[in-house]
Amino acid sequence: MRAMADTSGGSGGQFLVDRAAYGATAHAVLSHDWDATPLGPIDGWPEQLQLLVQVMLTSEFPMMVVWGAEYTQLYNDAFRPILGREKHPDALGGSARETWREIWSEIGPLFSRVLDEGQAVRNVDQRLVINRNGYDEESFFTYSYSPIHDRTGHVAGLLVVATETTSGVVDRRRLRALGSLAGALVSATTIESVAEMTVRALADTAELPAVEINFIVADSVVRIASLRPPLTHPADRAILQRAATAETPLVLDDDWEAGLPARRVAFGIDDPNLQTVVVVELNPHCAYDEEYEQFVRLVRQTVAASMGAALLRAAELGELRQISDTLQHAMLDPASDLPTVAARYIPKASNLTVGGDWYDVIDLGRGRRALIVGDCVGHGLEAATAMGALRNVSRALLTEGRGPADVINSLHGFAMTMPAAECATVVCAVVDLQDQTITYSNAGHPPPLLVRGESASWLDEALATPLAVGDPSRREARVPVQPGDLLVLYTDGLVERPGEVLDEGLRRLSDIVTAARDDSVQSIAERVIDGLADANPRDDIALVIKRMH
Repeated sequence: MRAMADTSGGSGGQFLVDRAAYGATAHAVLSHDWDATPLGPIDGWPEQLQLLVQVMLTSEFPMMVVWGAEYTQLYNDAFRPILGREKHPDALGGSARETWREIWSEIGPLFSRVLDEGQAVRNVDQRLVINRNGYDEESFFTYSYSPIHDRTGHVAGLLVVATETTSGVVDRRRLRALGSLAGALVSATTIESVAEMTVRALADTAELPAVEINFIVADSVVRIASLRPPLTHPADRAILQRAATAETPLVLDDDWEAGLPARRVAFGIDDPNLQTVVVVELNPHCAYDEEYEQFVRLVRQTVAASMGAALLRAAELGELRQISDTLQHAMLDPASDLPTVAARYIPKASNLTVGGDWYDVIDLGRGRRALIVGDCVGHGLEAATAMGALRNVSRALLTEGRGPADVINSLHGFAMTMPAAECATVVCAVVDLQDQTITYSNAGHPPPLLVRGESASWLDEALATPLAVGDPSRREARVPVQPGDLLVLYTDGLVERPGEVLDEGLRRLSDIVTAARDDSVQSIAERVIDGLADANPRDDIALVIKRMH
């Protein structure tokens, strides 16, 4: 005869569970110290609760019973995986409000509808972010909440019948992402279009919310496309170079542990023409497991096919050498964060980062430092060629000892011979700490900002037309500075907004820098970017901040 737990209820019912046939949770329920819970000892439970718990414990479908005003929980073996490793066994006999506190704002009103109004509730594939395995985990459930009535007809509890659908929902989502990526790349035949279509197609996916594409050029890592602020920094270069030829995607997070979410993963496309490294941001609410890695591998295969074809086409047309040289000369590495100088660059959404805005910071010796920021018209490799040329020419002239106006005049003449550089704007400033002055010249660029204490002023006395436009003669202006003053150079993408006058953006920039003036220049730069740069910038952004000392 089977061994049974036989507990007579206060109403004369029997609580029967086959100890030999059913799992660990049934044993845990029977041995739990219910006296210490709002339910009290099992033999005092209402007959309805005893019978329902017996059905629940003998069911192979995930079920949970919530009883009484304190929302006391009981559940079966099939429900255990839903609780993860963090919530069981504390959830047994505990309050649902406490066990599910991170999602109570979502499920609490549903509990109230069942308990207060007696209405059953059903949801299909509902997304809930639950902390059950050591992190905030995205999960999906199809479930129903049903009222449980006592003998008087009062709703005394509710029955949860649930199945987790996370795997199916995520699989379908990943298949859609791969389909969108493959469809977007069908018409992409150039390196630029493959890069742009890749970051666009994956931008709206939960699996890879941000993408960055890099080339390995002359042993350097050159970022060519991204949709959001950079995912990588100079410190990541060594691992990115390893990722270029690695067989499996590499996790970039130093503190990542297996079974937990990863923030960034890099994979390479080891093409004989040009090595490509793609960095992807991952869903912070999904563990980076074998299934996630397999999805990333499929993304790599899809991008590799299109990028390989584009590189082969460029090689056949003789463009590959030009592309490589252009990227090498137009690299915009973040300036080393010196104690007194910070520089930042954010690309326009869905464009090659090597086109458009640029900056340079040059140590001229004897307490002198040159700062230059420019903006080329357009994007892509043609704009990158012009940007690289202007940057190299201005650096050479400044290191020769030329002044800002002389540099701008020379750039004007150079732009006359290079169509891609026409209408470019440039501002050049030389800080002389011995003389305590700033000398500057401006070719159609937004005016630099000078902040001293609580006051701010715009350096707009030496403004002239953009390069290759109008009168070639340029002039320069000089202003005195004091230790602690801040000089800010930037491009219009930082301050312009559609439908808004430029003065509003300039005011915001001035307010942020003035309020943060006592912070480090690195902190000020981050506050400016956070306060003014959109998540998906409409234009490139270059920013240089210098503190006088």
